[in-house]
Amino acid sequence: MASGLRHSIRGAYPIDPLADGGASGPYPIDWRPHYPFAGGHEVRRTRSYDGSEFHNPVTIGLYALARHANLCRGVQPTEERAFLAHADHLAETQDSRGGWAYPIPSPRYGLGPGWYSGMAQGIAASVLFRAGRYRGSAEYTSLGLLALDLMLEDTDRGGCTIYDRSMVRFIEEYPSTPPSLVLNGAVFAIIGLVEGHSVDDDRVQQAAEGLGSLVPRYDLGYWSAYDLRYSTPASYAYHMLHVSLLRVLGGIVDAPNLTAFADRWALQAAQPAGRLRALLGRSGQALRRGW
Repeated sequence: MASGLRHSIRGAYPIDPLADGGASGPYPIDWRPHYPFAGGHEVRRTRSYDGSEFHNPVTIGLYALARHANLCRGVQPTEERAFLAHADHLAETQDSRGGWAYPIPSPRYGLGPGWYSGMAQGIAASVLFRAGRYRGSAEYTSLGLLALDLMLEDTDRGGCTIYDRSMVRFIEEYPSTPPSLVLNGAVFAIIGLVEGHSVDDDRVQQAAEGLGSLVPRYDLGYWSAYDLRYSTPASYAYHMLHVSLLRVLGGIVDAPNLTAFADRWALQAAQPAGRLRALLGRSGQALRRGW
């Protein structure tokens, strides 16, 4: 789900200064540098690993959030058409369970077609909440909440959340067996959860605490890991995304430990030796596992 996550020597995933921690303003990560031009309102498609194209809710959602960030800055009318076209597509293609099932497998995590992603559900919900506020329509908000309901279903029941003694433990980007525990996907999911409910909601607090308890395991000593199933060093782009996402979430849920790891990883990103070690680690895993 790497659309919009482009490698950059600066690792530019800026935090939007206009964001207020809720869905009344722009998304907290500013996606405009990665989707700089509206390019019309045709709904974005993503190319799969086999060359086919499909409507990826993550690609569509991030593009919509970039267009919405410009709307919040008074840019009209092309941005409005593009934002609403993508928000409407999400509303129209949401299935009866409240999700957007992926029509492609994820060989890396052993998933066949038809799985739901917590990352996709959270991002799509963030778009729908903003469309509801923009149009003054409660229908979009209801669809966003439905998306979060499915996201919070247990992975054993086809949802995206791992529970521990009935407490939210982790929201999965890839709900696999064994768990994949992808870091960036979990943060996107929690941001959507906060925007749909509130930072004081028990489920938000449980998800944030569950993530916070695991974050030290993503620290490789020289870099951050992409997931905990394989503990693969993140790419430079994902490493810098981890920095921005943890800073955002740490501020929203008042979790200094998340901010501390973000600062630590930002310093690591400036070290050439760490970048090289991460690259070699990823390459080695790819060769061993056939990725």
